[in-house]
Amino acid sequence: MDNMNDNDMNRISAGTVFKGEITSPGDIRIDGEFDGQLKSAGRLMVGKEARVKGEFICRDIDFGGTMENGTFLVEDTLSLRSGSAIREGDLSYGRLQVELDARLGGTCRYLAEGEFEQRKESVKTSSSKS
Repeated sequence: MDNMNDNDMNRISAGTVFKGEITSPGDIRIDGEFDGQLKSAGRLMVGKEARVKGEFICRDIDFGGTMENGTFLVEDTLSLRSGSAIREGDLSYGRLQVELDARLGGTCRYLAEGEFEQRKESVKTSSSKS
């Protein structure tokens, strides 16, 4: 993944509305609207005009947009950029970085070593029962 170029990144462009499920081994960038479940072994980047809701399971999330309602399960770093807004969320992460003027509503939970994999497995189990 270190040799990834712009053509290798998955994108949901501005003006695009996606509802459903995405699973990717690589990085994903959202500049449009997303409603559903997203799993990425890489980094999720959410642009400042993006609107998202649902369940997001990723290695890293760089968040600049708006989340109406959702869950972030982040193995390493969750970064909330200035101007971003989490209206209602359940955020679990290994490390948290919050810039000035980021708005955060909901619950935050630090993940101890090994806890990401446990919670990821419980998400798979609950998703398969639905």
